[in-house]
Amino acid sequence: MRNKESGQSLVESALVFPIVFFLFIGFLDLGRVLYFYASMTTAVREATRFAIVDPDSLSAAYLGNPETIEQKVRDYVFGMNPDSPNLHISVTVLRDEETDSNTDVTVTADYCFKAITPLVDRVIGEGCPSSQKGILLTVDSTMHVSPYAR
Repeated sequence: MRNKESGQSLVESALVFPIVFFLFIGFLDLGRVLYFYASMTTAVREATRFAIVDPDSLSAAYLGNPETIEQKVRDYVFGMNPDSPNLHISVTVLRDEETDSNTDVTVTADYCFKAITPLVDRVIGEGCPSSQKGILLTVDSTMHVSPYAR
């Protein structure tokens, strides 16, 4: 009886190991997504805060030159390459034409996350621009410009 069951544990291990392995790698990817999302949230919030207290960068962004604010996002982002072509940043400044002053600032960052788990990009990774495979992470922050800073 023992000779017939001697390979059973090996077969069971061979069947279970790939499932456990993919679950483990999937949880690592989930942790990376949350880490990158938290990093982007902090960076975008800090850049928006910088924009509402620095009238020069705010005016420059309104005139179409948002490089200072975009660089703040790149300075504050952690855990990823700030010069990555997968990181896209946009700055929008709303202006009140009656008072001729800036009222709201919105900073948006998009990042195309590349999963290391096999087949995840094919299953849920269709949101990235320019036909890249990956998961699109989008973060935005809007803050009101105080009348005293205008």
